[in-house]
Amino acid sequence: MLEHGTTTVEAKSGYGLTTESELKCLEVMRLANEEHPVEIVPTFLGAHAVPTEYKNNTEGYVNLVTSEMIPEVAARRLAEFCDVFCERGVFGIEQSRRILTQGKRYGLRRWLRRE
Repeated sequence: MLEHGTTTVEAKSGYGLTTESELKCLEVMRLANEEHPVEIVPTFLGAHAVPTEYKNNTEGYVNLVTSEMIPEVAARRLAEFCDVFCERGVFGIEQSRRILTQGKRYGLRRWLRRE
């Protein structure tokens, strides 16, 4: 990317789906940002999918994201933005709103997409 003139990239967490793995992913982004000339803008996407263990308890996972993950990400200043995968079968509108509102409360801005 650097060879083609890219100066800034957004990188999202969201593939670990546990507090520990989300924090680890964002910590790696921080380290890479300190060592690499391309600026990395980190986005917390802990609500990327519903983990298998929460398959029948999506609300339980939303509670984990809002009560544990977001506060910890914010306390460590690991992300600038908060995002959520809002789609039928993943996170609904109200769940997405709760996650983004909590992110905003903790200082994580939200991506606004208009299509």
